[in-house]
Amino acid sequence: LNCSFRAPLPPRAPLRRNRRAAAGMALKRPAGMEPQYWDHLTKLRELMAEEKAEVLVVTTSPVFFWLTGGRCYVPTIEEKGPSVVVVDQEQAVIVTTKIEEHKMRNQECPGWEVRAAEWAGLPKTMDAIRDKIIAGRTAEWDTGRLAGKIEELMVDLSDADVAAYRALGKDIG
Repeated sequence: LNCSFRAPLPPRAPLRRNRRAAAGMALKRPAGMEPQYWDHLTKLRELMAEEKAEVLVVTTSPVFFWLTGGRCYVPTIEEKGPSVVVVDQEQAVIVTTKIEEHKMRNQECPGWEVRAAEWAGLPKTMDAIRDKIIAGRTAEWDTGRLAGKIEELMVDLSDADVAAYRALGKDIG
């Protein structure tokens, strides 16, 4: 006998509209962020809008690198690292640990907003930062329903992308 019970889902938070876009103002590339990664973020936001994804949490190393140019893992054989990116139509925030904060802010992901969690209490301290950014909205993960479409974005390589991947290959290979 296979019986299952699904509790009712809580009411969804209202979709936040991009205030800047609604006012006719375009978001600007943050100082220090490479144009290549601003372009990737813009394409990802367009996909999110098409798919009605309010928030996307990037957790895997390949998508993290494509989006930010940063490496979020130690050692290189791991699929995921101590950093994630939380993206919506108004902000894109790298959530990491205190020990990785300086590296993420200054070496791996310059120009990106970085918020760091205390080591004491991990992973709950990182989850709390992520959840505060999500703010009750529906969140998608890069390993979920949008994974294939994100991969499609990633395979359309610009010259800058090819150069970045070649440099990464030299670093780890």
